[in-house]
Amino acid sequence: MPSSSGTRSSLIAGARARSEDAWSQIVSIYSPLIVAWGRRLGATPEQCDDLCQEVFSAASKGFASFQSDGKSGSFRGWLWRITYRKWIDSYRKTLDAPGPVGGSTAALRLEQLPAPDDESQEWSHPEWIQGLVDRAMRLVQSEFQERHWRAFWMSAVEGKPADQIAAALDMSPSNVRQIRSRILRRLRSVMGDSP
Repeated sequence: MPSSSGTRSSLIAGARARSEDAWSQIVSIYSPLIVAWGRRLGATPEQCDDLCQEVFSAASKGFASFQSDGKSGSFRGWLWRITYRKWIDSYRKTLDAPGPVGGSTAALRLEQLPAPDDESQEWSHPEWIQGLVDRAMRLVQSEFQERHWRAFWMSAVEGKPADQIAAALDMSPSNVRQIRSRILRRLRSVMGDSP
């Protein structure tokens, strides 16, 4: 099993190379999060669909600006900044379009939007992070034997001690710890950064 950073780099490299599998994983994991961000910013469901397309289009063109070595921040943070910018762009277009005058109400609403680089804000909402983890777990579960997944689940989710799990599943405690570590690394790599 490759290291977390190696697999993460390969997923991003695959997306840069326009690998259908890499993009499928990224879209599957992050689309619901982008929709949630859009809804939080005030987008309608239809606008959220457009926003997702615009975010993934910008991400595919701008992967060179994201560095998986941590200098650009987390992958989620990078997607949040793209989402925010795309939402602001679309919001400005509606302000430029002929129609009712927005006046100070529109300016106040725009000022209330969180700053794109405020990493304590939207992109890290606990419910959304849990959604990412849940989707990543569903993707990763199919890669492991049922018995190994059960050992991981009992250890990481249920919090049972390794010796108790080992006795229940007829394996050694060190094997339980290795399986847990391997699956956690894989989950982190699928998510693109540490959860």
